Amino acid sequence: MRLVEVKLDKRGYDITIGTGLFDACARFIADNGYSDGALLVTDERVDALYAEKLSAALAAAGIKIHKMIVPAGEEAKSLKWAKKIYDKAATAKLDRKSPFIALGGGTTGDLTGFASATYMRGTPFIQFPTTLLAQVDSSVGGKVAVNHRAGKNMIGAFHQPDAVFADLNVLHTLSERDYASGLAEVVKCACLTDDGLLAFLLENKQAILARQREALAELVARCCGYKAQIVALDEREDGPRMFLNFGHTYGHAIEAEGNFSLYTHGEAVAIGLAGALLLSERLAGLDTTISEKIRFLLTEFSLPVNSGGLNPAKVYDALWHDKKARSGRLRWILINAPGAPFIAKEVHVRMVMSVLNEIVL
Repeated sequence: MRLVEVKLDKRGYDITIGTGLFDACARFIADNGYSDGALLVTDERVDALYAEKLSAALAAAGIKIHKMIVPAGEEAKSLKWAKKIYDKAATAKLDRKSPFIALGGGTTGDLTGFASATYMRGTPFIQFPTTLLAQVDSSVGGKVAVNHRAGKNMIGAFHQPDAVFADLNVLHTLSERDYASGLAEVVKCACLTDDGLLAFLLENKQAILARQREALAELVARCCGYKAQIVALDEREDGPRMFLNFGHTYGHAIEAEGNFSLYTHGEAVAIGLAGALLLSERLAGLDTTISEKIRFLLTEFSLPVNSGGLNPAKVYDALWHDKKARSGRLRWILINAPGAPFIAKEVHVRMVMSVLNEIVL
């Protein structure tokens, strides 16, 4: 078992990384003085796999569970489903000390966290992520949100969890596509760090693809450790936390233009990473041999580096819904080298479109 600490004074918490963590999660909740009722939010697929196991552990610890099942996928990240959670919590007479537990991937975590942040102005929030993408990225850092027709994650808050439990066993039930989606965020992290993560991924790609426990533990711990450092420096994304959006400016636009169904989040981010690497080569002097290694790694992990079936002009229009935009200007996260990210405020539209035409075919 490994622990990664997110240092945020009184709002700090631990990320527990290991196997068989249902009992550990239940003990944490039982030992922290919460109300005896808790809301467990999960999606339809995860419910069939893991909700009974976590519910049994919670019941054995004396915690009364009220379960809410939401749709799998982006459909659940809406004010409609947030309202359903409020209704469930109010009917169960849950109070400000009643923990909301997210059992699922990033969508479930974002929705549950948003409801937790806003029900009675905030309740305790526990993350039990069941996808690789959620374990290495979205479950850590307290960004919670629902979508709006104007864009993804447009309505949200910063609401840190009280704890995160990353159980490596649950990753073995992910489909190949969903597992690969999480690897896109791992590759993103390798671009942002200089701790040897990129070399680790290249040297251990077969073990990672085979989902070997030690390889998984290492990459989850490294990604969480990096994100924990960034969040401790910049909790509300006013500065270096924006680095975590490397690849996401193009990626979010591609994901949205694909109606959140043509590509998974990780696949869209992978294409976005390919675009951000091209911009970094041309504007920041990134060594092409390094960017080629990163693109090679993406393809080895069965991730796309360009898209088909989308209109580049429409993707360009979708870029302007990016939350990093300020005063009519996009802010691009680029890298000079792995571990050397920076924010570029001036990228000419011709360069943006030139790269877009290379990654959106």
